Amino acid sequence: MSLVAGISMFLLFAVVGIMNARHPGSSQESKMVIGMVAIFLAFLDIVAFAFGIATIFQKEQKKLFGILGLTFSLLVILGTGGLITLGMIASRSH
Repeated sequence: MSLVAGISMFLLFAVVGIMNARHPGSSQESKMVIGMVAIFLAFLDIVAFAFGIATIFQKEQKKLFGILGLTFSLLVILGTGGLITLGMIASRSH
């Protein structure tokens, strides 16, 4: 789940970058749809993070996949937050 959310978030940011380069004045509707997709993917990644934590605390489950899911989810959350922060800093300087 965390890999799907991470790859989808990366693709979403790539599509937004390409759209912004080709059509700088995009419509409000497209921005709203992109925002809703980003919120959904962030929520999906937070759920994957919670599942990773739950798997770690279960005794009869293998810990490897829980740790991998937790790690990937945390990387996606931090990466997304970093990209948003960089975007906000870049928009203030222009």
